[in-house]
Amino acid sequence: MTNRILFFTCLLFISFLNPNNLFAQNTARVEEKVTKMTALVHLNAEQQKQYKALLIRNEQEKNALLEKVKTVSAEEKKSMQQAFKTNYENQLRKILTVAQFNQLKKASKDK
Repeated sequence: MTNRILFFTCLLFISFLNPNNLFAQNTARVEEKVTKMTALVHLNAEQQKQYKALLIRNEQEKNALLEKVKTVSAEEKKSMQQAFKTNYENQLRKILTVAQFNQLKKASKDK
């Protein structure tokens, strides 16, 4: 058991030493997005946890999608991107209240 803890601690330490490590970069990016969303629509602690999980899942799905779109037509690519966006919005609606979602939509239109 202690060998596993030591192993994972070493991996974590090494990941932070390497500035090109995608895991460390993605973790920082996810945390930044959660912070921004919390400031924008006032997420509670449970919503923050759910939103963070959504972002992590979304990142993995996006990477898989990027691999798939390399081999499909432009029309299929556009369709896949739209489905990805729709799925993300549907998942986000499950986390946010109606007022929070509307506030987010308004803020994105104002940009």
